[in-house]
Amino acid sequence: MVEKGEGWTFDRLEAAGFGFSVVAAVDALTRRLDESEQGFVYRAASNEVALRVKEADLKDNLWQAHQAGVSPAKYEIGLQLLDGLARN
Repeated sequence: MVEKGEGWTFDRLEAAGFGFSVVAAVDALTRRLDESEQGFVYRAASNEVALRVKEADLKDNLWQAHQAGVSPAKYEIGLQLLDGLARN
């Protein structure tokens, strides 16, 4: 199943006219059932388009966590992982 896309598959994205780069980015942003959070962030970061989307998503989720008064740790860690990759 495609990330938060009920009824969507990668084949359906291709059939709808989305190019390979978009489908590959969506695939990189789709978390696997047995995947750790760190593994997911690293895999998303391996795709240039997905990296930018993942970073924006983490920043937005961090802001929402602060607004809702819930722990932002998960999103802070994800952003730290991305920052560490950018430095290497």
